[in-house]
Amino acid sequence: MFVQIPLRISLKEEATFDTYVVEKESIALSIVTLQQTLLENKSNFITLYGEQNSGKTHLLQAACRFFSENKNRLSGSSSTVYLPLADKSLPFIPAILDGLEVVKLICIDDVEKILGNKEWEISLANLITKSQVLGQKILISSKLHINSWPIVTKELASAIVVVSAIGLGKLTKHDALIDVLKKRSEHAGFVFSLSIGNYLIKQYSNDLSELIAVLQIIEDASIVKKRKISLVFVKQILSEIKN
Repeated sequence: MFVQIPLRISLKEEATFDTYVVEKESIALSIVTLQQTLLENKSNFITLYGEQNSGKTHLLQAACRFFSENKNRLSGSSSTVYLPLADKSLPFIPAILDGLEVVKLICIDDVEKILGNKEWEISLANLITKSQVLGQKILISSKLHINSWPIVTKELASAIVVVSAIGLGKLTKHDALIDVLKKRSEHAGFVFSLSIGNYLIKQYSNDLSELIAVLQIIEDASIVKKRKISLVFVKQILSEIKN
């Protein structure tokens, strides 16, 4: 069960472990270990760190979905919550963490947004401490390795003594970018060809977030116009956007 308390925050449909693409085998092995850890019946505190577009948000949401689905099969409690702290449209305050220790898996995105704020740090420290006592799991993302967090309170510094860290990498290789687009598109029910991927990267961008945004426009147009996604159709849609 995905808990939508205290805010309604939905998970992206394409955010699964199956649609996550990595270039380094070491990261792939770390993701497998993460999945195994999520199914262990004990408390875990894990941080995911990496630069923008390294897939931190994707993995946090994938973890929520994976945990909920698999714990249900195992007849265990599967409550999860996802908090994107960088989302300025949501009224986040330190008190939002109060009481979340009852949730089995707590995923907090972009924790650097609240580091350096004493009230936030104490609230997070209390959540970590209470969650560990109750045997819950916490998964936190940050651009920085936990050893580089600009912490200002002894409470948080003490709470994060025992932690596992997984470093992620931004995709740079042509084939990896195409693989992401292909998996994302096919997960949404579309047919995605190599020629379309090559065209998007060559003519539009090699930045993953920009490519995904363009692909979303194409998919939406495909639904509205009731057309299959072909290279001709892609060129037509991108031409309309430029004009």
